[in-house]
Parts: sequence; structure tokens; C-alpha cells
Amino acid sequence: MKFAICIWDMDVSVGLLDSLLADGVEFVEPGFSFFDMRPTAKAVSELAELRSVGIAVRSAHAPFGSDVNISSLEAAVRTAAVDALSATVEKAVEADVGVLVVHPDHRVSPSLATGDELRWAMDGIAAIAEVSERLDGPILAVENMPPGHPLSGFSDVMKIAGEVDSPKVGVCLDTGHAFLRGESLGECYRAAGEKLANIHFHDNDGVWDKHIQPPYGATDWRDFVDVLTDSPPPFPISVEAPPFAGGTRRQMLYEVSALLSSRLVQVDARGRKAFCRCVECGGVVWTDDDTGAMHCRCSDGFC
Repeated sequence: MKFAICIWDMDVSVGLLDSLLADGVEFVEPGFSFFDMRPTAKAVSELAELRSVGIAVRSAHAPFGSDVNISSLEAAVRTAAVDALSATVEKAVEADVGVLVVHPDHRVSPSLATGDELRWAMDGIAAIAEVSERLDGPILAVENMPPGHPLSGFSDVMKIAGEVDSPKVGVCLDTGHAFLRGESLGECYRAAGEKLANIHFHDNDGVWDKHIQPPYGATDWRDFVDVLTDSPPPFPISVEAPPFAGGTRRQMLYEVSALLSSRLVQVDARGRKAFCRCVECGGVVWTDDDTGAMHCRCSDGFC
């Protein structure tokens, strides 16, 4: 399996290229501000610079927030959000980005939710998808949201992808958001089927959306690992978390790869499985594919 690194404030002018290359990063996913804060020409130039050194940019996160909310209570905000996201589609076409991750809503007090959010989100996604179809643009990967959002269930984004009749509409499975809702990651993956266009891969403590590097949170990854082993995604999995405890991106890539390929060292603890962590560096311990030798973050992660 391949992995992309999510970089929220990506700016290739501050030594990012050298850092990514040193860490062996092959794919990146720019954050929501990338297209929102840059002229199109600058965004195209920066992505071209990344690609020139062999770092691919398949996906990017579209802008979001209370003022870019396609299911806002206010019709004027919904209209402005559709316009803003349609403009982002146009920028993505020029920058040759094939997938845009889109939020279907924004956090709102439950007392203010109307029950119309799903219909408004469908209308908004349909309008943006029409623009993408006309321009042969990116797939809109609609992301499942965490608790506190009107459209927080994975079933909601599947309804959007199912009801909006467009080849430009898919879903983004956010593992941290699904875990906070108590949803099975394996079942979500299976349910998505051919509509799965992106994965945001991160962990948390089961209470807050902390975006912790897997497997250092509370998520039980077993069913997710099983389904990915049987049917791996045909695209890089986007790690939407910083390296745990000050580690490097290279170490993070080794650790998440070991997790999803069942190479983390485990022990039996009263009938339960527990991952082993090194007492020196605090990192998980994994085994080498070929030799079975054990590794951790000590000695740059290659002890």
C-alpha cells in the first residue's frame, strides 16, 4: 500500500521539498488553504515543482468552514459556497489534481439543525459536480464528518454519492470521524465500494477529533486491516496526522505501513492483543518483511 502525507500549510518555498525527499515521501495531499489562499498560477507552479522531483499530488482538500458550507441554514451562504467550491474545481483542473475532498456541512448546534442539511448538501454537490463534469475535472470525495455535524454518519455521505448521479462524485472515508461515531471502519470501507475515492487515515482517543498518528490512539484497527488486506485501495491512503511524539515523516510511514500490513509486534495480555512499544524511543515495534528482524524509532528507526 502507498501513503500520501497531508500537509495543511504546504509551501514549497521553505525547504519542504528537501524534507519530503529526505523522508521518502512519494505522495502529498495539500490542505484546504492551498487553493483558497493562492493565485491559480502559483498553485500550479508549486505542484509542478513537487512533481518535478517525483512527488505526486493526486488529491487536495477543498476549502471548508462556516462561510464555505453547502448545507448552511442561510441560502446566501450555500450559494456562495457552491461558487467557491466550483472555482476550486477550476483551479484543480489547471493544477491536474484528480480528487478534491469536500465537506458536506459545518459544525452546528443540534438545536439549530433543520433536517434539510442532507437535501441542501445533495443540491450543492450536484451543482459542483456539474462544473467538474463539464471541465473533465476532479472527483468530489465527500467526507464523513465527526459528531456535532448534521451529516456526521458515513451513511449520509453514501446517500449523497448514491443520489447525485455523477461520475464525479465519490466518498472520502475519514477513519477518525467514523471511530468517534462508533462505526466499523471495515464495514464503512466495504459499503463504499466503487464510490471510495479517498481515505483520511488518522486516530484519536475516542472523545475528540485529535488527528493522532495511527496506531497511537484508541482505535481498534483489526477489521480495517483485514478488509484492506483482502482488497487494498487502488490509490494512496492519506495520513491526516503529524508524526507521533516528534517523530519524522519517514518513521511515520514505516509505522503506518507496518500497522496495515500486520507487521506490528504484538503480545498476548490475558487473552487480548497489545502492540509492543520500545521503552527507549516510545515507538511501536515492527518486523521486517524479509528477515523478520524487529525495528523501532531508535537509531533513526532502523535498529
